[in-house]
Amino acid sequence: MKTDTAPGPDGFPVAFFKRFWHQTKHGILHILNDFVLGRIDISRLNFGILSLIPKVPGAEQISQYRPIALINVIFKIISKAYASKLDPIAHRIISPNQTAFIKGRNILDGPLALLEIIHDIRKRKHSGVLLKLDFEKAYDRVNWDFLGEVLRCKGFDAGYIHRILQLVSGGQTAISINDALHHDELHIRFRRSLDQEGLRLWGELQGLLASVYLSTDHDQVTWHLDPSGSYTVKSMYAQLSRGTTVAHAKDMWEAKLPLKIKIFSWQLALDKLPTGQQILTRHGPSNGLCALCAVEPKGQGKRKGGAKLDGTRAKGAVRAAQAAGGLKN
Repeated sequence: MKTDTAPGPDGFPVAFFKRFWHQTKHGILHILNDFVLGRIDISRLNFGILSLIPKVPGAEQISQYRPIALINVIFKIISKAYASKLDPIAHRIISPNQTAFIKGRNILDGPLALLEIIHDIRKRKHSGVLLKLDFEKAYDRVNWDFLGEVLRCKGFDAGYIHRILQLVSGGQTAISINDALHHDELHIRFRRSLDQEGLRLWGELQGLLASVYLSTDHDQVTWHLDPSGSYTVKSMYAQLSRGTTVAHAKDMWEAKLPLKIKIFSWQLALDKLPTGQQILTRHGPSNGLCALCAVEPKGQGKRKGGAKLDGTRAKGAVRAAQAAGGLKN
């Protein structure tokens, strides 16, 4: 590991462990031995910090920052120790055609071999199909369950596979904002590896994040149910009364009642009875007062759209219909 790398969440860089290796090696080897024997949970060390380093002075846009993930050095040591155990047999389990990201192999061997193949095809005047894939690290594109199954088929021990999967999955990352760590306060978690679907969604999310305008104004609470933005009892009552009372309408029509009572109850729920107020609304011969007591009705609201019923009125209509069930036609 490079000596001049940034420290992890514990604050200790690689240079510290190299400088004081004689004092720290016993504790690190003890942790590694306990992990191999399955005595400790490595997730306590599998933790990193996502920090944004400005590329230019006075950076303001997200594109002007370089993200860097800071991982605990002890976790890096354990990971490299397990990776080094595969070096002696890497040539037996990895195809020799895989030249990228393998120790002892050169990534440029692939393009050179490709040029030789193309030259040979042209020289012999043969036809062929070539597939070009971009070189990239496979860490973010590997399905770890599939990797575990491949290792099992290769004959690796189940305990060894389990510890490998512990190292590559289950890590958490916090965010460093203004030199302060934010973890639980933001209620978000990050995964250091994603599947194909996760990578596609993250690509779409990056475009949305870039289009978000960050205002310098102070946050304020706004009530979206009222045009003024302030809370009102009227808007809350309208929101609570909104909705389709399908259950009440179903009970109304399935009740064992005479048809005329069902129709009356339905009209009552919809506020469609030919009352004085309804006749006046339709410009009929009425002054809007009750025909019996000559008093203007109270609590009678106007309804728009016959499909939506007021919950209180619908319940009242059902109870009225049930009470009228004893009447005979």
